[in-house]
Amino acid sequence: MKNMKQKSKILAVMAICIMGMVGLYQVHNAKEKQPLSDLALENINALASGENGNVYCIGRGDIECLGNRVEFRYDGFSLD
Repeated sequence: MKNMKQKSKILAVMAICIMGMVGLYQVHNAKEKQPLSDLALENINALASGENGNVYCIGRGDIECLGNRVEFRYDGFSLD
């Protein structure tokens, strides 16, 4: 019985070591990836803005904004 506990402890330590090595390998590979191109970043920005563009609705009031009544509506923002 004691021998079985030692084997299970050894297997657990080995599994933890293997998981650590795989994690280090993944971190190492992540550092070697190429940065995104300008076109890819523009596409990401376009997808993130959605169908409505850059529209921000703030507060509660009388102005219609994306189906809600708000106090302020800001739209047309761009970082370009």
